[in-house]
Amino acid sequence: MNKQGKCKCCKKLTFNKKFCSKKCCQKYFKKYRISAFYNFKIRHIICSNGGKRANTINKKNHTSFCYDSKLRKKAIASNKRNRKDAFHNFDIQSKGGKNAHELHPTLAHNCAMKMIEHCRKKKKGSFFNIIEHRKVAKMGGSKSNILRKKNKIGFYDQKIQKRTQELLAKYKHIYFNGIYFRSRGECEIAMNIHYQIEQIKLYKNCQFIVGIKLYDNFVKKYNCFIEYHPFNSMYCDKETYKKYYKIRKNNLNKNGYKDYNLLVIQ
Repeated sequence: MNKQGKCKCCKKLTFNKKFCSKKCCQKYFKKYRISAFYNFKIRHIICSNGGKRANTINKKNHTSFCYDSKLRKKAIASNKRNRKDAFHNFDIQSKGGKNAHELHPTLAHNCAMKMIEHCRKKKKGSFFNIIEHRKVAKMGGSKSNILRKKNKIGFYDQKIQKRTQELLAKYKHIYFNGIYFRSRGECEIAMNIHYQIEQIKLYKNCQFIVGIKLYDNFVKKYNCFIEYHPFNSMYCDKETYKKYYKIRKNNLNKNGYKDYNLLVIQ
């Protein structure tokens, strides 16, 4: 049997060694600043180690998320399903960003300036290093373009294509049958098809998208695509009507329109 003793905080009789309850333990620790939770110096010493002891143990035993792939996969799957972490929950992201901005309004600006100064001193990045700048310039964004093409992001996304075409056409103010056109010549061709062959409808036979490319008109009756393409030789020195025709025709062949004709109007 344990002997009765007095609690260090409230001085009541108890069978425990030092404290009668957790509340008394917390009060005593807070009063005399014993643990790292209540003492800044102890906390600073523990944090300065950077969790090296725990990291070495986890590395040996493969117990943490960093060193155990199964635990990491389970955690990612559960967080994605339940949307509990900031990475998968937009509300948590926005709250965290707002709180951080309220507490430290100039934090992002200061971090950016420090990063720029560091890159300037060490001559890192294409902006401060001439050799890296030349390498990036030679690539010409080819890698990013290949990735966009594979994943159908940016210009290769059909929704973005449609939206950009609509905005560009609305800026010209050339309107017919509920459709905005980019030029008068394109509108005249669409009007001739509408009144002489078949009615035009947006994305069905007018401004028809095949794969990545957008075609001005598609006449279903004659299985023919029509392109009105008056490109400017000042900005397109190397481009010709033959090259333009080949690119457009190859795109049709790849996407199941091999037997269809293509007419490019100069």
